[in-house]
Amino acid sequence: MIDVIMPAHPKDLGTLELCIQSIRKHVEGVRRIILVSNRKLSDNAEWFNLDLFPFDGDTVRKIHGPSKKNGWFLMQLIKLYAPICIPNLTENTLSCDTDTIFLNPVSFMGDNSLPIWTASFDQAKGKIQHPLNVERFLQKLHPDIYRDNHIPLIYLNKYKIESISHQMVFQRSILKSLMEDVEKHHKHGSFWEIFLKCSDGHKSGASEHQLYFLYCLLKHPELFKYRKDFKWKIACEKNFVGEQINLIPE
Repeated sequence: MIDVIMPAHPKDLGTLELCIQSIRKHVEGVRRIILVSNRKLSDNAEWFNLDLFPFDGDTVRKIHGPSKKNGWFLMQLIKLYAPICIPNLTENTLSCDTDTIFLNPVSFMGDNSLPIWTASFDQAKGKIQHPLNVERFLQKLHPDIYRDNHIPLIYLNKYKIESISHQMVFQRSILKSLMEDVEKHHKHGSFWEIFLKCSDGHKSGASEHQLYFLYCLLKHPELFKYRKDFKWKIACEKNFVGEQINLIPE
């Protein structure tokens, strides 16, 4: 079984219910679906109040200043902290964007309960989605995670493997280990504060997925399986003019 966690905002209401319905219908082994937001946005999923996290939008603004990217950085931190802040979750949790709609049955847990990680292949653009401007962020956060001679990184570059997608399986114990290692390296400050101070608040200068992915390759390469062929495409339905919807078939 796996619990699904989604950061949510009122601007997501155009696709939110479709997303929840598609998860219940197509994602195998779902136990709970939990929305993290400032207020309840749906009767079809559990709600966990963002106020119970150690940070909020004002926190991001105090460190990054006024920026259109503040909400994006807040969402990344929610994804990383939700498996730790929300009680009674499964050890493995699926983080999913609220504009993602699953079209066919899919499982994110493989043999021996190993998480299946995916790169999203954009069918419209004909390429895998890549993180932008993250190298400096990763090096500042913890140099062991991103080094040119880092064997996992060499492997990723050789086989063109990426971790950026609209969904990802996080393991709570590994997240805790990541945060402890970063805090130990910097010697002071909480992980979320270090994360923000190491990133450029006015660019796409961080990636929670790439960070977690590389850390797992460094510390726990045996604990996951990888799928490079997880295809998706963007669609704009007539009922959702202006809404980007990520349609994910198997």
